[in-house]
Amino acid sequence: GVTLLRMDALYHTAAIAGVSIRGDLLCSAAQDGFVKVYRLDRLLRAAPRRIHTACGTAATGLDVRGALVAVGARDQTAKVFSLSSKALVHSLSPPVPVTCLAFVSEQLVALAYETSFVAVWDLVANALVKVTYVSNGIINALALGPDCIGVACEHGLVVALALGPAITKPVEAMPDIYELLRKDRLVMSGHRESVSDVTMFSHGESTVLLSTSSDKTVRAWAIA
Repeated sequence: GVTLLRMDALYHTAAIAGVSIRGDLLCSAAQDGFVKVYRLDRLLRAAPRRIHTACGTAATGLDVRGALVAVGARDQTAKVFSLSSKALVHSLSPPVPVTCLAFVSEQLVALAYETSFVAVWDLVANALVKVTYVSNGIINALALGPDCIGVACEHGLVVALALGPAITKPVEAMPDIYELLRKDRLVMSGHRESVSDVTMFSHGESTVLLSTSSDKTVRAWAIA
């Protein structure tokens, strides 16, 4: 059977935009501008640590890596906080609203732009190091795989973006869209409606990407 452990565990005063679990930590971000951090082993009895993100508008997602939590927002900001001190340690200013994000490493974070690009930022240098055009439409979710980033797209597409050695040096501006249409990406079609989420894991010699959609299906894609 299924037991509800704690009804108020993820309670916010506004809609929850994202949730992330890494190790023994569970984090949730909401449109009230707060992130709540729980220790899973204390979920039944302890109050969460609250981090005020001071985002000007609704948070759109979060991810956790090590001792850091990253939050993106539609006010064209992405912020990284220390989980222990709750202090702001990095602040990025992308040129457009952020729809979701994912850590690539503790130094690199991938941001999904509202303009259908995925941009990788170096947190230490506060510099843009890689930009890839995905597809026309809103990007709903990102997931980090062993050597690529999985992308859930509004128009039913699932895209795998290669990480590779291209993440090495800053780029000055958004590149020409036509140079990126067939570069460093694998497009998978099959869903009939918007793809809502993706996750990735290794299986033998392949990377498996799972995608969920409004068409009421879950699909598994093997990426060699």
